Amino acid sequence: MAKFLYKMGTFIAKYKWSAVIAWIVIVAAILIPLATNAPKFDNDIKMTGLESLDTNKKIEKHFNQDSEKAQIRVVFKTTKDDGIVQPSITKDIKKTLDDIKKDDKHIDKISDPYENKQINKDKTTAFADITYDVSQTSLKDGSRDNVKSHLKDLRDNHNVQTELTGTGMTSTEVGGNSELVGIIVAFVVLLITFGSVIAAGLPIISALIGLASGVGISVC
Repeated sequence: MAKFLYKMGTFIAKYKWSAVIAWIVIVAAILIPLATNAPKFDNDIKMTGLESLDTNKKIEKHFNQDSEKAQIRVVFKTTKDDGIVQPSITKDIKKTLDDIKKDDKHIDKISDPYENKQINKDKTTAFADITYDVSQTSLKDGSRDNVKSHLKDLRDNHNVQTELTGTGMTSTEVGGNSELVGIIVAFVVLLITFGSVIAAGLPIISALIGLASGVGISVC
């Protein structure tokens, strides 16, 4: 292997421009199909043969609750006793829940805290469960933002405190700023280590090309 790498390095050094052009052609041949036929990845995770999954299916069958679907629980709270059942507050909460469902086609159902008696004893707190027709990993930020925007109006204009919890409030999206920060930190460390912009940039460029090429080959 050492002899092969030595010969390859010598050849590339001797015919550097030919080597550069060859690499550009190879990378383009890999990346162009990837760019023109962008793959669509599915975030849903499917597992079989687990006892917990059998339990979930029984819960879904007998209680009409699908634990695999995303769910957001909205908690409403007022400062006055019996405040949550006051006619004006009741009307505002029901209207808010109706608007949330109307503005998101992925909502399967929303439990009514008044019909289901999801209210505490002093009638200051109630909760409603929003169930979606997609899994937690497939729920988009737009669905969360829809809930938050309607609840903001309820808080600001009707003096009702709201809190959110549930599987639907956990974002699973990856990528973005964290990867960019990692690349910048790696570049700074390499720059300090090698004392050269070119020497620091080459490993990162090579890694990015290798990553893109690997994805391109696997997709093609």
